[in-house]
Amino acid sequence: MDFGPKSKVGEGAVVKLGGLFFVIAVSTGKFVCDGNEIMGISTQAPIYAELEDKRAGDAIWFNGRELVIEQVA
Repeated sequence: MDFGPKSKVGEGAVVKLGGLFFVIAVSTGKFVCDGNEIMGISTQAPIYAELEDKRAGDAIWFNGRELVIEQVA
Protein backbone atom coordinates (compact mmCIF):
# COMPACT_ATOMS: atom_id res chain seq x y z
CA MET A 1 0.00 0.00 0.00
CA ASP A 2 1.33 3.42 -0.97
CA PHE A 3 1.17 5.97 1.86
CA GLY A 4 2.69 8.74 -0.27
CA PRO A 5 0.92 12.08 -0.87
CA LYS A 6 -2.53 11.87 -2.45
CA SER A 7 -4.79 14.36 -4.22
CA LYS A 8 -7.92 12.20 -3.98
CA VAL A 9 -9.27 9.67 -1.47
CA GLY A 10 -8.00 6.13 -1.96
CA GLU A 11 -5.99 3.45 -0.14
CA GLY A 12 -3.19 5.00 1.89
CA ALA A 13 -4.72 8.50 1.97
CA VAL A 14 -5.09 10.58 5.12
CA VAL A 15 -8.40 12.42 5.08
CA LYS A 16 -9.56 15.26 7.32
CA LEU A 17 -13.34 15.19 7.57
CA GLY A 18 -15.46 17.03 10.11
CA GLY A 19 -12.32 18.06 12.00
CA LEU A 20 -11.22 14.42 12.39
CA PHE A 21 -8.38 12.59 10.64
CA PHE A 22 -8.80 9.17 9.04
CA VAL A 23 -6.27 6.96 7.26
CA ILE A 24 -7.62 4.66 4.58
CA ALA A 25 -5.99 1.31 5.30
CA VAL A 26 -7.42 -1.00 7.97
CA SER A 27 -9.92 -0.37 10.74
CA THR A 28 -8.22 0.74 13.94
CA GLY A 29 -9.00 2.47 17.17
CA LYS A 30 -7.81 6.02 17.58
CA PHE A 31 -4.06 6.62 17.69
CA VAL A 32 -1.82 9.70 17.72
CA CYS A 33 0.64 10.54 14.95
CA ASP A 34 2.52 13.86 14.69
CA GLY A 35 0.22 15.26 17.38
CA ASN A 36 -2.96 14.41 15.47
CA GLU A 37 -5.53 11.88 16.62
CA ILE A 38 -6.22 9.52 13.71
CA MET A 39 -8.55 6.57 13.17
CA GLY A 40 -8.04 3.91 10.52
CA ILE A 41 -10.90 2.90 8.24
CA SER A 42 -10.91 0.13 5.68
CA THR A 43 -12.10 0.26 2.10
CA GLN A 44 -14.98 -1.96 3.29
CA ALA A 45 -16.29 0.74 5.69
CA PRO A 46 -19.61 2.25 4.54
CA ILE A 47 -18.21 5.79 4.68
CA TYR A 48 -15.40 4.83 2.31
CA ALA A 49 -17.94 4.21 -0.46
CA GLU A 50 -18.90 7.89 -0.15
CA LEU A 51 -15.30 9.14 0.12
CA GLU A 52 -13.66 7.13 -2.67
CA ASP A 53 -12.10 9.29 -5.41
CA LYS A 54 -13.27 12.55 -3.79
CA ARG A 55 -10.96 15.55 -3.29
CA ALA A 56 -10.51 18.28 -0.69
CA GLY A 57 -13.48 20.63 -0.86
CA ASP A 58 -15.91 17.94 -2.03
CA ALA A 59 -18.97 17.25 0.13
CA ILE A 60 -20.45 13.85 0.95
CA TRP A 61 -23.65 12.76 2.66
CA PHE A 62 -23.27 10.17 5.41
CA ASN A 63 -25.78 9.19 8.10
CA GLY A 64 -28.04 12.04 7.04
CA ARG A 65 -25.31 14.68 7.41
CA GLU A 66 -23.38 16.66 4.86
CA LEU A 67 -19.64 16.55 5.51
CA VAL A 68 -17.00 18.52 3.63
CA ILE A 69 -13.61 16.91 2.99
CA GLU A 70 -11.18 19.40 4.48
CA GLN A 71 -7.92 17.78 3.41
CA VAL A 72 -6.57 14.78 1.50
CA ALA A 73 -2.91 13.88 1.91
